[in-house]
Amino acid sequence: MFDAVTAELRCRYGHLSPEGETSIQVHFRPSPDGSYLRVGDRVDVADPLPYLEIHDPGRGQDIRLLESWTCPVCGAGFNWALITLRDDEWIAAVESAGLTRATLDRAHYVTDQLRFVYASYTGEPMELDGRLRPDWLAVLRAALPA
Repeated sequence: MFDAVTAELRCRYGHLSPEGETSIQVHFRPSPDGSYLRVGDRVDVADPLPYLEIHDPGRGQDIRLLESWTCPVCGAGFNWALITLRDDEWIAAVESAGLTRATLDRAHYVTDQLRFVYASYTGEPMELDGRLRPDWLAVLRAALPA
């Protein structure tokens, strides 16, 4: 089960996806129930988060999740959004983001959906011998634009 976050976002082709039509599958609540969530909604945040860690946000800091979404206007998949969780209890922001080194620097976690497009960015598999490669983040970072 998962929840969905909605917000007005712009896809990589420039189409504006209105709030209510954008649906970003998320897994940050400990007991997702299919809720549709928006900026300002209060939420419980799972500990640990079921995402790939980019870097630890530190105690008491905002948590930024990098999630993928599909544009309902043009159908383009694997657009990216940063979802900011504040105080481990509410959604503070949802913003369109490109998959760049700068975005990785801002994000603390990334969806495991990255595995479906990792090789298209890096030219290498994300898993080796059926396990997440230990250098996955360094390889990705090196392949991305600034």
